[in-house]
Amino acid sequence: MDRKLASLVVAMVVLSFTLSGCATPGTLGAQRSIQKTRSYEVPFDTVWAAIISSIAETNLNINTLEKASGLIAVSGVAYKPMLDADEGVRGSVMFAPDVVTARTAKFNIFATRLDDGKTSVRVNSSFTYQLRKGNGSNMFPYQYSWEEAASTGYLEGRVLDRIATRIKQLEPQATAYAPTR
Repeated sequence: MDRKLASLVVAMVVLSFTLSGCATPGTLGAQRSIQKTRSYEVPFDTVWAAIISSIAETNLNINTLEKASGLIAVSGVAYKPMLDADEGVRGSVMFAPDVVTARTAKFNIFATRLDDGKTSVRVNSSFTYQLRKGNGSNMFPYQYSWEEAASTGYLEGRVLDRIATRIKQLEPQATAYAPTR
């Protein structure tokens, strides 16, 4: 009987070491200091037109559009991991890696009138992804959760650059149609 008990204890120890070493946690994405505000040397109306035209050409889903407050909110945008957002490192359960099943971003653009006819624009973003953990077994069934990714600043820079490009395209038109006094 002692031999059976000893082999059972050894089997339990081996099994416990095997199971405890088979789940690895993931890590969060690194938070960075990013540039998300830019000032433009043109009036608010020119910047607003540039924002609207740059959004229109990308066919984004606009939730809020308030010219009086200078706010535009956009959601339902897919993002590229490691380019737009840092999702960190995924973990695993029983050698089955955690899997990202969906990614979504939302952002708002806030334009503010400044002194001397200048305009400031700020882009605030949020990135989330759905993570599937587990290996699909009875012991470790799939579990889904929404996690936040850290912005790399790339999306914000892209939005601000598009606005600057559209301003350059709109400026000759604005001066061509300026009323004379």
